[in-house]
Amino acid sequence: LLDAKEDSGPFSYYCGVFIVPKTRAHEWLFSSEGGQWQVVESSKAARLIMVLLDTSHSSADMRNFFLPFICKIKYSANSASFR
Repeated sequence: LLDAKEDSGPFSYYCGVFIVPKTRAHEWLFSSEGGQWQVVESSKAARLIMVLLDTSHSSADMRNFFLPFICKIKYSANSASFR
Protein backbone atom coordinates (compact mmCIF):
# COMPACT_ATOMS: atom_id res chain seq x y z
CA LEU A 1 0.00 0.00 0.00
CA LEU A 2 1.55 3.25 -1.16
CA ASP A 3 0.18 6.73 -0.52
CA ALA A 4 1.25 9.35 -3.05
CA LYS A 5 2.93 12.49 -1.82
CA GLU A 6 0.37 15.25 -1.32
CA ASP A 7 2.20 17.63 -3.61
CA SER A 8 2.11 15.14 -6.51
CA GLY A 9 -1.61 15.78 -7.22
CA PRO A 10 -4.06 16.51 -8.61
CA PHE A 11 -5.22 12.92 -8.49
CA SER A 12 -7.56 11.33 -10.97
CA TYR A 13 -8.34 8.42 -8.63
CA TYR A 14 -8.71 8.08 -4.90
CA CYS A 15 -7.41 4.51 -4.84
CA GLY A 16 -6.16 2.01 -7.38
CA VAL A 17 -5.01 -1.59 -7.44
CA PHE A 18 -2.05 -2.44 -9.64
CA ILE A 19 -1.67 -6.18 -10.25
CA VAL A 20 1.82 -7.21 -11.35
CA PRO A 21 1.94 -10.55 -13.22
CA LYS A 22 4.38 -13.13 -11.92
CA THR A 23 6.43 -12.84 -15.15
CA ARG A 24 7.18 -9.16 -14.42
CA ALA A 25 7.41 -9.11 -10.61
CA HIS A 26 11.24 -9.35 -10.74
CA GLU A 27 11.63 -6.17 -12.83
CA TRP A 28 13.16 -3.09 -11.18
CA LEU A 29 9.95 -1.09 -11.69
CA PHE A 30 8.00 -3.47 -9.46
CA SER A 31 10.63 -5.01 -7.16
CA SER A 32 12.41 -1.87 -5.96
CA GLU A 33 11.16 0.98 -3.81
CA GLY A 34 12.23 3.56 -6.39
CA GLY A 35 10.42 1.74 -9.18
CA GLN A 36 7.26 1.36 -7.13
CA TRP A 37 7.21 5.11 -6.43
CA GLN A 38 7.44 5.71 -10.18
CA VAL A 39 4.36 3.52 -10.65
CA VAL A 40 2.52 5.47 -7.93
CA GLU A 41 3.34 8.81 -9.56
CA SER A 42 2.27 7.65 -13.03
CA SER A 43 -0.96 6.09 -11.74
CA LYS A 44 -2.52 9.47 -10.80
CA ALA A 45 -3.96 7.74 -7.72
CA ALA A 46 -3.75 9.15 -4.21
CA ARG A 47 -3.41 5.61 -2.84
CA LEU A 48 -2.14 2.57 -4.73
CA ILE A 49 -2.30 -1.07 -3.70
CA MET A 50 0.42 -2.96 -5.58
CA VAL A 51 -0.07 -6.73 -5.71
CA LEU A 52 2.84 -8.87 -6.87
CA LEU A 53 1.59 -12.26 -8.03
CA ASP A 54 3.51 -15.49 -7.70
CA THR A 55 2.97 -18.87 -9.33
CA SER A 56 -0.04 -19.70 -7.14
CA HIS A 57 -2.06 -16.67 -8.34
CA SER A 58 -3.89 -15.67 -11.49
CA SER A 59 -4.81 -12.12 -12.46
CA ALA A 60 -8.50 -12.98 -12.73
CA ASP A 61 -8.55 -14.54 -9.24
CA MET A 62 -6.91 -11.44 -7.76
CA ARG A 63 -9.37 -9.04 -9.43
CA ASN A 64 -12.28 -11.00 -7.94
CA PHE A 65 -10.55 -11.17 -4.56
CA PHE A 66 -9.93 -7.41 -4.35
CA LEU A 67 -13.27 -6.17 -5.70
CA PRO A 68 -15.07 -6.10 -2.29
CA PHE A 69 -12.13 -4.22 -0.71
CA ILE A 70 -12.02 -1.67 -3.51
CA CYS A 71 -15.73 -1.00 -3.06
CA LYS A 72 -15.18 -0.40 0.67
CA ILE A 73 -12.27 1.95 0.00
CA LYS A 74 -14.32 3.82 -2.57
CA TYR A 75 -17.19 4.14 -0.08
CA SER A 76 -14.78 5.45 2.56
CA ALA A 77 -13.48 8.06 0.14
CA ASN A 78 -17.02 9.29 -0.47
CA SER A 79 -17.57 9.63 3.26
CA ALA A 80 -14.28 11.60 3.56
CA SER A 81 -12.49 9.16 5.84
CA PHE A 82 -9.95 6.37 5.55
CA ARG A 83 -11.08 2.94 6.65
